[in-house]
Amino acid sequence: MKDEKMKKSVLSRRAQAVIELAVFGSVFIFIIGSIFQQGYSSILYQQGMLEPMRQALYESYSKTSQASGSDTSAYKYNQVSYMIVEDRLSPDVAKYGSIERRPVIKTGAGSMSKGLFYSFDFDEESGLIPVTIVMINGKRFDLTSAAKYTASVCFDGTSVTMSRGDSAPVSEKNRERLEREFKSQGAGHFLTVKVRGNSGWYSVGADWRWDYNRNGDFSDDLWNRADLIGRRSALALWQWGTADPFPSFAALSGGEAPSPVSADVNGDLTEESVYWAEADNGCYTLGVIDPAAGDISSEDAGDFADPDDVPGLKMDAAIYTQMEDGTVLEIRNGGAFIPGTNDLSMSVSKKRQLDVISRVWQLNRKMYKAENFIARNPAVEVACGNPSVLTAAGEGGCCMQDNQLKTCFDMSSRTLYIRSRIRDQRGRMWINKVEPGKLVF
Repeated sequence: MKDEKMKKSVLSRRAQAVIELAVFGSVFIFIIGSIFQQGYSSILYQQGMLEPMRQALYESYSKTSQASGSDTSAYKYNQVSYMIVEDRLSPDVAKYGSIERRPVIKTGAGSMSKGLFYSFDFDEESGLIPVTIVMINGKRFDLTSAAKYTASVCFDGTSVTMSRGDSAPVSEKNRERLEREFKSQGAGHFLTVKVRGNSGWYSVGADWRWDYNRNGDFSDDLWNRADLIGRRSALALWQWGTADPFPSFAALSGGEAPSPVSADVNGDLTEESVYWAEADNGCYTLGVIDPAAGDISSEDAGDFADPDDVPGLKMDAAIYTQMEDGTVLEIRNGGAFIPGTNDLSMSVSKKRQLDVISRVWQLNRKMYKAENFIARNPAVEVACGNPSVLTAAGEGGCCMQDNQLKTCFDMSSRTLYIRSRIRDQRGRMWINKVEPGKLVF
């Protein structure tokens, strides 16, 4: 009896040891697998983040290395921002593969140029304006973050007329803002931001300096509060003031400033860089770089009445599928042995379809010359709308059925519809292992 009990005890301990070893081994394998999974995910993430940076460095070097002599237009690629948007098929356990696409967005920036310290002249072609390159499902677009143009502002003592060199409609709100300020401050006294502690700061100044939205009504501003009005000079970081060098531009040789002067010359609450100016009988002609008039703009979207008009890439996407011979999915089932093997091919699936992925980018509605955007981006297949008549997003003809498969730019609403065609010919084969002479059901 003793021997049997001892034998059972030994066997029980061995079984327990085996179970403990199996549990410990499974935990150990799980931990090692998790480490490898995290490491692999980190590598893929790092590669994804480095890809746009490498592309930005390559674009900066390859473009600026071509600049020579008086042709300095390539220097707009001195500093390049690069953005990649791809709608990829997401992993799925479905029998016939994934049909759902998820957006993958990667951004980076870089500079590798011989023209970093090049001294630009305003008359040179676009060398002062940086470029952002956007790749959306294989379609490339070069987007500017500012615009260079000649602005005209005239004041006859009563009213202001203004234009900026293209046929874009002038904002009545901006025109009235300049008109009100010229009447109170004097013609040609454009406003600029004055930072506390710098020259031009007034510790005790008129209320118009603290009228941040410049609507002529100081009562709706923060610094009009009873508990702040006496402390605004000590607490405020900035105030409006006049661009002091500007009125003397006309006296300079050729009307050029020794350095660009920041001033809001079109009443949009955003400072422009003024490179030269001329005055003649109450009319001011100015050469400006306007950061609010590029293809894209970081300007506050408060002026947009409709949230759909806010500039930027819309996250919603549409996918159109065109099928070859009217078939999305072809399935073949068979019971014949594959020659030379004992495998029985049970199911074969094939796809023959074309996915058209449509994405929408609301460009800056204040962009300068929509025609320039088309000329700069050959990926635009169709352009429609009237650039002189600004409409709400989605009201143009680019959404119509005739253009549904084409990359289209609606000039009226400044909306870009990117349509990318991706062929999907994936397939699968399911194999069951069998032995000859046995049936499989």
